[in-house]
Amino acid sequence: MPPRRVLCAVRHLLLAAICLRTVSAQPAPAAPVTPVTPGWRWSMDSVRRTVEAVRAGRSLTPAQWPNGARVAVALSFDVDNETVNLRFGEPTVGELSQGQYGARVALPRIVAGWIHEMNTSLPADVERELVQRAIDTLTAITGMRPVGYRAPSWNFSPNTLTIVRELGFLYESSLMADDGP
Repeated sequence: MPPRRVLCAVRHLLLAAICLRTVSAQPAPAAPVTPVTPGWRWSMDSVRRTVEAVRAGRSLTPAQWPNGARVAVALSFDVDNETVNLRFGEPTVGELSQGQYGARVALPRIVAGWIHEMNTSLPADVERELVQRAIDTLTAITGMRPVGYRAPSWNFSPNTLTIVRELGFLYESSLMADDGP
């Protein structure tokens, strides 16, 4: 190998070592301490109240699809990119590079949401602001306002459904109790 290429390779190795050391030297975020009672200790009333709050409602499949269609298809995507690492405040080099694939290759093919925040831990006004920010950004980029919603981490806060309805979404694809409309 020519001396110039060796020097360049050494520089790249040193830079990589410094980056890895810098990332690994950062303290891990403290895990939130939340007292959780395991489900096996719940009363049957608590179990029923919790489960029934999210039971699937009546079927929304129409008796006949519009325009005589025999079937309807919905394609729904998750494009996390670097957002999962950012959500937890743990941006490691390897995981960020994996997430970059989504931003560089996949995202131009489809459109996705904001920063994968844990909406279940957000106050309603913050959750609403982040959903509105995503709407505004996607509208600016695509020229069309999004009509569907998928919650970060497929989860709902007590405020999510109200926010989704008030912001005028036609559908949401986070919940998994059914595969129909």
